[in-house]
Amino acid sequence: MRFKLFLLLTLAAALPLQAQYLPWKWHFGLGYPISTGTTSDAANGIFRLETGGIKPFHPNAGFRFDIGWDRFHPTSKIENLYQAQGGYANVWSATAGLQYNFTRTSSGMGFYTFGGVGTHYKQAYLTEPGIAWWCDPWWGICYPVGADVVKGKKTDTALGASGGLGMNWPLMRGTEFYVETKYQWINGSRIDVEYIPVTVGWRW
Repeated sequence: MRFKLFLLLTLAAALPLQAQYLPWKWHFGLGYPISTGTTSDAANGIFRLETGGIKPFHPNAGFRFDIGWDRFHPTSKIENLYQAQGGYANVWSATAGLQYNFTRTSSGMGFYTFGGVGTHYKQAYLTEPGIAWWCDPWWGICYPVGADVVKGKKTDTALGASGGLGMNWPLMRGTEFYVETKYQWINGSRIDVEYIPVTVGWRW
């Protein structure tokens, strides 16, 4: 029993020392969020941006941190329901979790799995065509222009969780190209938000 306890304490103490010699890996990606479940009745994905970093504590595993932005457009069902002619929605995310890298194939291609939890700030706006005033900063002359006028909005912050899989291919000087997808769940006051982001990016 004492030997097992000593072994566990030794391993726990070794992790921080090992992590000091494994550098951060940063990433940036672009992609597309695919709405699923009840979310697909309300919103269609447009695009997404993601950036973050991974701090390894083992050659095959590390702590992963991400900041993301997913953009959506309301479905015709929502526009008709609220008598709107347009709109948009944003999901701003900050998450923390783990990533595990499987052993690479002989060709150098690698596979990994990841997951985490975080906070998500949601914004939803419905718009209709209208008139806005624009003032020339040089001459100070103001005149009306066509613009989308917000007729309704909703914002809130909620907890969420995600998990997914990815593939990567080595490039020059320790960088790599990656493609990944995950299932994203965000808690809602009445209806949860669910979608599957697909991201293509560069890690260095």
